[in-house]
Amino acid sequence: MAQTDLQQVLDTFTVEELQALKAGNNNAIPLPKLQAVQAALAPAPQAPQGEAPSQKLRSLAQGLTFGSSDEFEAYLQSLAGVPYDTAVADIRSKLEAYRKDSPYEALAYEAGGAILPAIAATTLTGGAAAPVALPALMARAAGVGALQGGLTGFGTGEGDFFERSGRVVPGMAVGTIAGPVGTTLLTGGGAVANKLIDFTRRTIGGRGAKAVETEIQRLATESGLTTDEIVDRVAKGEIMAENATLQSMVRAMYTQGGPASATIGKALTTRPNIMRDEAMKQMRAGLAPTGDKNILRQYKMNEADIKVAENAMYTAAFEKGGVVDKPMLDAFSAALQRAPQAATKINELYRATTGKAPFFTFKDGNIEYSRTPNIEDMEIVRRGIQDEANKAFSQGAGGVGSALKDVELQLRNSLDQSSKALAGARQTAAQTRSARDAFQEGRKAFTKSADEVAVEFESMSPAAKQAYRSGLMDATRTRMATGSRKSMMGRFADENLKEGQILRNVFPQDQLDNLLGSVNVAAGSQRAATGILGGSPTAANLQQGQRIGMNISPEEVTSALSGNVMSGYRVLRKLVGQNTGNLTDAQSDQIARILVSQNPQVVRNALVDESAMAALQDTIKRLSYKVAVGAPGAITQIGAGRLQPK
Repeated sequence: MAQTDLQQVLDTFTVEELQALKAGNNNAIPLPKLQAVQAALAPAPQAPQGEAPSQKLRSLAQGLTFGSSDEFEAYLQSLAGVPYDTAVADIRSKLEAYRKDSPYEALAYEAGGAILPAIAATTLTGGAAAPVALPALMARAAGVGALQGGLTGFGTGEGDFFERSGRVVPGMAVGTIAGPVGTTLLTGGGAVANKLIDFTRRTIGGRGAKAVETEIQRLATESGLTTDEIVDRVAKGEIMAENATLQSMVRAMYTQGGPASATIGKALTTRPNIMRDEAMKQMRAGLAPTGDKNILRQYKMNEADIKVAENAMYTAAFEKGGVVDKPMLDAFSAALQRAPQAATKINELYRATTGKAPFFTFKDGNIEYSRTPNIEDMEIVRRGIQDEANKAFSQGAGGVGSALKDVELQLRNSLDQSSKALAGARQTAAQTRSARDAFQEGRKAFTKSADEVAVEFESMSPAAKQAYRSGLMDATRTRMATGSRKSMMGRFADENLKEGQILRNVFPQDQLDNLLGSVNVAAGSQRAATGILGGSPTAANLQQGQRIGMNISPEEVTSALSGNVMSGYRVLRKLVGQNTGNLTDAQSDQIARILVSQNPQVVRNALVDESAMAALQDTIKRLSYKVAVGAPGAITQIGAGRLQPK
């Protein structure tokens, strides 16, 4: 019963009864009051003994502070009026009771507190959390263990500074041993877990052997490109084997024979033709998008159809007729007077064109008409005069040619004014001739300079430009049928060469980038095939051959430093530059297939494993490293605190 209850009972007593109670004369006190006093003085019933109250947070704090949190908490309680010695004794007794009642749980929380600083350090320092060589890790574990052991020994001691200091050296001794031992055990356990996950990833997840993965990643690094850049190039039609930096290595694989050589040879033999054909398809789509692949035959067929249509337009115009006036006849007379010999040629043309007898004679400078000429007659005369003018120019008679040309133009203007139908037919015919001439100029483009082609192409009408492009396509097809076909794509790809400049000037600009992409792939494919499949091995090829399979993976280093004799032997041979034969024929072939793969996803998977299994392996690897760094500290602290006498 509480003190207040006893006082309430005594307040009911009289003075005589209190004196009797004090004197021990119980007979003078009424029985009910005496029983009330006895009940108040009886000890409180004890609760049955059970589990000690949980001290999880205090145990965690002990590990976190090297065994000093009990004293810090007692100090805080002393600020609130509780005697320090009483507070620290109470805290320590509760911790000890918790350890006895729940030893494993208490140990787990104390170890968790001890490991937290090390894990936090490896996380916050970024690069410092990366695995390091085993000797360095052991040395660090011993040093950190000694420091933690000494601090824990001091923190868990009692008494003054000198009494506590006596626990420092034993604590350091415990830490120096416990740190490396714990690190070794936990690092080995993490390595086993990592190998198990890696085995599962490669078996179930379809990953290749570690040697294959390591070699592919080495090649990617030596290419000078990022993974995304490599995958993007493959998506655009290239293959890794065509990377200029890697060609010596690929050639070394090819010259070594075996399945890898067959894989590389087959791919690089067929690819140049396929890529060249693909580029030619795109080129034709831009230069000659319609008709037969035989551009010249298609052009001849089109020209014949156009000629028929042109003749039909002229016939319709002649049937509509027109007025043959005096200026028209005067122009005809002036032409014959300036070039009398033209009369015979004009009559020959007239007879050949119409099948009729000439309608005039020319003698002694005078014209005599056998009948009145019509529009058709005068158009044939104009054509004859034009032929004579052209002939005079070609023979160096420029004066005569100019005079005849002036008359021809005068006669043409008169005819066009007299017959709009004839003017329309003439304009269509002129366009047809312009296209025909442009086609022929396009066929001769590669015989001219790039600047000359640019100037003549810019001055053409849209129809003439299309004809010019068709002629250029015909010239390209002609070259592709000769021994130049292997070098043509390379010349088109080079903007400094004539062929490359002509292509960039003439090809439709809205399609040019796509075409150049295909041209560059085709050119690179041919260069790779020539460099890898042809010629004899060079010093560079031989040196690359010695490096195949020579890249040293972190796992090999860790395994070697852990005492694996075979791993150490392989690493040593790689370091001295000897060919280890580290890759089997199957592994070399697997590498070759990735190098010639046109599937961007296959290449990405070879370079970067983005699967959940890979993520799990990476997580376990990082976590096991952090635990390997932090857990020995926990072991050290617990050992230094509990193994020493108080």
